[in-house]
Amino acid sequence: MNKGITTLIIVIIILIGAILLLRSGSTTVDTGDENATTTSEMMEGEAMELSGSGTYEVEASASEAMWRGEKPLLNQINEGTIAISSGTVVIEEGMVVRGDLVFDASSISTTILHNDPVDGNEGLEGHLKGEDFFNAEEYSEITFDLTRAEKQSGMNYMFTGDLAVKDITKEITFPAEVSMDKDGHVMILAEITLDRTDFDIKFGSGSFFEDLGDNVIADEFTVAVSVVAADSDHMHDDSTMMEEDKMEEEDAMMEE
Repeated sequence: MNKGITTLIIVIIILIGAILLLRSGSTTVDTGDENATTTSEMMEGEAMELSGSGTYEVEASASEAMWRGEKPLLNQINEGTIAISSGTVVIEEGMVVRGDLVFDASSISTTILHNDPVDGNEGLEGHLKGEDFFNAEEYSEITFDLTRAEKQSGMNYMFTGDLAVKDITKEITFPAEVSMDKDGHVMILAEITLDRTDFDIKFGSGSFFEDLGDNVIADEFTVAVSVVAADSDHMHDDSTMMEEDKMEEEDAMMEE
């Protein structure tokens, strides 16, 4: 065989090998944690479309809601949490049909305070719980009542329901992803954009007040909701087992 052709073939083989090596390597990201699991891996490995029927009770300890607001002229972004205290999700023949969520207004907290020197986290949290904003002392709960759930495709839904903040109730619509894990838990993920002035929260709003300067607070804020709900029968069974285990431990301690 011609020496030049042989050399060309060898170069081509090396290039093909390099390309295959790069492709196989591109699917792995070194996070520094060998036990780390990406969101896509969790979705592919555990999440599936809903099936069956039943009433699922929200597990407060496994669910969360994170809010995000800003002062746009100062490029100040604040983030925090609000606890989900209870709720239900009703499934009929593999479809969400209704549900509800209760948020604890007194639990509003700040986790990230960007570029805001005024009073720090405690000052902001107190202000958010006060009369200028959510008035948590008088209105301790924020509620959402799901009235319509339209399945778009796969795990994607469009939710419509009534959100009650203080003494005002407004209908809101937002997209949500609903799935079920291998243990039968219902999981809901949604990011909701709200206009606080719809609920008469106007403090620092440029839509209602002039001469605010750089202290304008955006009317819109977002709430990212992550809900985990378990079949109510299973939750009651688990509670009974935990109580029995606790009693057995107490009996064992008394015997010692």
